[in-house]
Amino acid sequence: MIARTLHTVGNKFSMSEFQVVNGCQTSHVLQDNRDLLTDAVKIPFRIVGTQDEGVIERIIRGTNRQTAARGDQFFAMKDFAKKLEEYFRTFPPGERLYYERRPHQYDDQDIPKRRIIAHINLVRAVGAMFLGEPHITTRTYRQLAAKVGNSFFVDSDNLEPYYTSALAAYQIDQMFSTGMLESRFKAARYQILLAMRLLLDGERLPPMNSKQMAARCEKMIAELWNDLSVTAVILKAASVIEEITNGEWDRDTIRTEPITKAIFEKFSLVYRETVAS
Repeated sequence: MIARTLHTVGNKFSMSEFQVVNGCQTSHVLQDNRDLLTDAVKIPFRIVGTQDEGVIERIIRGTNRQTAARGDQFFAMKDFAKKLEEYFRTFPPGERLYYERRPHQYDDQDIPKRRIIAHINLVRAVGAMFLGEPHITTRTYRQLAAKVGNSFFVDSDNLEPYYTSALAAYQIDQMFSTGMLESRFKAARYQILLAMRLLLDGERLPPMNSKQMAARCEKMIAELWNDLSVTAVILKAASVIEEITNGEWDRDTIRTEPITKAIFEKFSLVYRETVAS
């Protein structure tokens, strides 16, 4: 376990902003053999207290060499992720979202939970809106995660598309929470995000590192913070998905590549020809 603050008094420990970075396999073995355990079984448990991001990264990598730790978890510690976190903080309080690049990063801060965008959810949102692949955001997430650091979350990328995606996802959550968007649409959350982007900007997207991308995202951000505009866009996007699926909200039907292709066709576009590269 790694904690950013750690205090000891005798054999008692108090900590905050902590994360368990290794031990999943051990935990499963213990659970599977719980009937065989006695007080004679001892499990080594290491606690590291540090705020040095380089040390944290080296510990996580070093303790997970024999496990299938996700590459995007490590990527969250890179300079681009730190830059993205700071960029989110530059917005005025009313428009501020928080990119959580490390689990539990904001647990001790008085921040509304909906405004905290976990790394995995940001990957999914950007994958849906700008890579045009909502069908691999959940069940086959590994395919999307493998693109982190290659197709997107690249050092040279503009930061605006990431905030745009986080904001669109946040506004959808807001409408679910108020009941303005029916809960049956939750299965198509990421398909709705793609439709929203096509409604806001249906032209072929420029590269993620281009000035044109930054400018076009700024226009989308303005629309997404306009109450009347964002409500209309989300409801229209949901109706597009409902029309495409004929009201069939089975997850295995909605979260497929044919549905993604149908969304593009609905806007007279060809799948993969209008996404960022």
